[in-house]
Amino acid sequence: MDLAVAIDASTITTHPGYVKRINDRLTTRSLDLALHSLEKWANYAADVGMAPAIENMPRNMKYFCTDVKQHKLFNETCGAFATIDVGHAHTNNAVTDFLQVDFPVAYYHLSDNDGERDLHLLIGKGTIDWTQLKGLNKAIIEVNDCTAVKESRDHLAQMIRVQSCDLTGG
Repeated sequence: MDLAVAIDASTITTHPGYVKRINDRLTTRSLDLALHSLEKWANYAADVGMAPAIENMPRNMKYFCTDVKQHKLFNETCGAFATIDVGHAHTNNAVTDFLQVDFPVAYYHLSDNDGERDLHLLIGKGTIDWTQLKGLNKAIIEVNDCTAVKESRDHLAQMIRVQSCDLTGG
């Protein structure tokens, strides 16, 4: 976090954690520890002038924050913003749910995938319906090939423009 402060970043995002082995006792204990640790992390971030954000996670039984309800719990308990990863949401069949959250969002991570795995594909190379994202203004394109960021941005802009024309009869 100190490096983020040194480079004058405004927001810092972390993953919420996971449970190593699935059983009720360990899951409850892991959840409690994750919430406690992230609350301390978020307080430190705020103390040094950073906006803390907790990211939703891709489908995996061991990960926390794979659904909106738990993501909201983490963000509200810890006093953090949300980072919404659209690709992660897609692996949980929850893009629409995550785009309609009722808690503060710092920004969105954008990459495409097949709905099964978090592949970080160029936008338009997977199965996400990107027309749902019209109106987002705080997004980071997060693809595996850094040279493809502009191509992803241009493809997304074109899809949203086409959807806009379709909706207005243009």
